Amino acid sequence: MLNGNYTSVYEIIERVFDTFDSEAIEFSTMVRHISDALLLIGINSQLNRKVEKIDIISYRGTLPSDLVYINQVRTCDTHKALRYSGNTFHHAMNPDSPDKFIESDLTYTLNNSYIFTNFETGTIEISYDALPVDSKGFPLIPDDIKYKMAIEYYLMERIAFKLYLQDRISERKYERILQEKSWYMGAAQSRGRMPSVDQMESIKNAVSRMLIMPMAHSTFFTSISGAENMKIQPY
Repeated sequence: MLNGNYTSVYEIIERVFDTFDSEAIEFSTMVRHISDALLLIGINSQLNRKVEKIDIISYRGTLPSDLVYINQVRTCDTHKALRYSGNTFHHAMNPDSPDKFIESDLTYTLNNSYIFTNFETGTIEISYDALPVDSKGFPLIPDDIKYKMAIEYYLMERIAFKLYLQDRISERKYERILQEKSWYMGAAQSRGRMPSVDQMESIKNAVSRMLIMPMAHSTFFTSISGAENMKIQPY
């Protein structure tokens, strides 16, 4: 489990400059590579969970620009959960569309930076994960040594690959950096996936239930990880 603390891109770049000259690659390019590395690691625990309201006008609303992954969607007034629609014409819904009468549930789809709902107007809330950034908009890196080494070697590999194509370093040196990058990227993924003791308790409660909770989605999975109390009546 990650500890919830973050460090800046400057620490990673300083680490890289211990090996490569600052002229080897531009700062903006390094920041872009750091963002790519975080997204390639792709662990949800490295992201920031956010909630944002979206106004629905003519069956659609604009998605947040920092969205990486949507967790759930609900209406603001009644707090009813929306599910993802399987209707292939959902995104083309309009007041004259017969598709709006097909689904009795509240549904949505995503397309071209918009969220499309099966109701014409309203306000929704989305719970989503976003890439954490600092005040300058630069990505933040989890303050974990395996993560920092993974981002460091990913950045070094990108620089080394450029130098390798320019015949400025040997293939053997490039492959050594590539090997280190692959190892640390895998180590960072393992670190992010490892649950804490408290998380394992919630997982245990969720998977060991005797009574299933088919309506958990509608209550946003609030109680699915709670302990199940079994009251056995004596004969």
